Amino acid sequence: MANAALSDGGTQRAAGLRRAIEEKLPAAAVLPAFLSRQVQRLDEKLNELKQWKDYAVAPKRLELIVEMETLIGSTEKPRVLADRIKHLQQEWRTIGKGIASEAPEEWERFQQASQAAYQPCREYFEAQSKLRQQNLDKRKAVLERLIAFEATQNGDNPDWRLLAGVLNDAPKEWRRYFPVDREAGRAAQEEFEGAMGRLQAKLDAWHERNVADKQSLIKRARHLLTQEDSREAIDAVKRLQLLWKETGPAPSAQSQSLWNEFREVCDAVYQKRQQAYAEYTAGLEANKLKAAALCEEAELAAASSGVPLLEGAAKIPEWRSAFDALGEMPRTEARGLHDRFERAIDLCKARVAQQQVRDTEQSFTNLFEASRSVAAYEWAVLRGAESSDRETLKQSAESFIAGVRQWPKEGLKAIRDSLAQSGASADVDLGARERALRLLCVRGEIRSEISTPAEDEALRREHQVQRLMQGMGQGVGADAGEWNAMALEWIRIGAVAPDLHDSLRERFMRCWEKRPVDSSEPAAVLGDGGNHRNSQDRRIGNTRRHGRDASNAGNRR
Repeated sequence: MANAALSDGGTQRAAGLRRAIEEKLPAAAVLPAFLSRQVQRLDEKLNELKQWKDYAVAPKRLELIVEMETLIGSTEKPRVLADRIKHLQQEWRTIGKGIASEAPEEWERFQQASQAAYQPCREYFEAQSKLRQQNLDKRKAVLERLIAFEATQNGDNPDWRLLAGVLNDAPKEWRRYFPVDREAGRAAQEEFEGAMGRLQAKLDAWHERNVADKQSLIKRARHLLTQEDSREAIDAVKRLQLLWKETGPAPSAQSQSLWNEFREVCDAVYQKRQQAYAEYTAGLEANKLKAAALCEEAELAAASSGVPLLEGAAKIPEWRSAFDALGEMPRTEARGLHDRFERAIDLCKARVAQQQVRDTEQSFTNLFEASRSVAAYEWAVLRGAESSDRETLKQSAESFIAGVRQWPKEGLKAIRDSLAQSGASADVDLGARERALRLLCVRGEIRSEISTPAEDEALRREHQVQRLMQGMGQGVGADAGEWNAMALEWIRIGAVAPDLHDSLRERFMRCWEKRPVDSSEPAAVLGDGGNHRNSQDRRIGNTRRHGRDASNAGNRR
């Protein structure tokens, strides 16, 4: 049979029969000589055919090796590349069947090329496997939350709105975590679908009860059409309308049709008597007038400023409650009134925010001007000015502070402390004060991205190095809170020579004008005085004049 297979060209079949003969030889008796010769001739023919085949497939092996090596570093998509590598490996196995020599060097080269070419695929598939596992873990977390939520909704009065939201959102989140291994995620999928089905059934049952309740209300409303007392019928319709609002929602496919049917019946009852209809329209008109009055009140507040604006803004919750409590209004005007009211409220809030920004700016203006007057007084003390001059400057500072109504947070305490310490100034390190003021200027210039004068460039570099060593970066982009703290630092440093103080203050104020302003921060702390701008401006002018006079007196001495 093996020789016949060789004659027919069936090399593989002949080789298989030869292996079967070899397996049976140990259990058989000694072969006759003619059988031994036939087996020997079969082996010779098989070996000859394998050698010819090996000769024939050698070029194909080299071709497969070269083709595999060209795939190393390929930019093809990992799945396409993996299929090509698999195809080349299958061709190698196919041509390798029934050959005499295994060509181990060529096989090793082909195998190394396969491993190198497959490396991107291996990384891709490992990442995909990791992603699928992560998605499965996330799905399990979603499932745990869903099961826990289901357990909280087993009472007699679940949170239906929340339940509907979960039924809408949970599948979206579930689908977002894809792909996952189908077999590994099968149990979680089935459990998720089961929990969703149970929750949906609960919601559907609630909707069915709501539909039945709404249909019952419609039936009761129709019965009112036969009632002779139209006033009682109107009252009854109003009660039914309240019950309708308290009834839960119906499925979206039925909700509008049920509402239309109910509204038609109610309208018919309202229209049964002209008198009842007139009362109804009078109520609409009254609500419209109330809404318009609320709009006008809010608009007047928005058009005001200062204390009237803030007092009006404090009434916004009251106005909104009153507006929301209004009943039905004429349909053609309800939207316009609502939009008008919302515009007035939004404008009022915007004006309040602007007012707060202005108040904040004014409060710091007050603070810096108060600091200027305190510094003038302290410099007079340091330079030994006449007691009358010192007293005049002190009274001027105290008068200014007492007349200011708005201060930044902690600003009033800081300026009062500074004034209290000014009178006791004796042994003062003016050099340290100057350096502290210059450092504040440098910090402000860094944060506002303004260049520093040449005399302080070394100080700027030193400060930046210190911040880098502290892991604080360049410090650009400070928020309003940091600027406020820097302003308080400026106040607490104390007086230096007036000309020097003015030049440094001018530098600091250039930075201050570029700072971010946070309108949400409380703008000011009330002081002891009024808020009249004209009188305050006069006080500012007087303070500056007194400060210059005292400085000149000190310099003359």
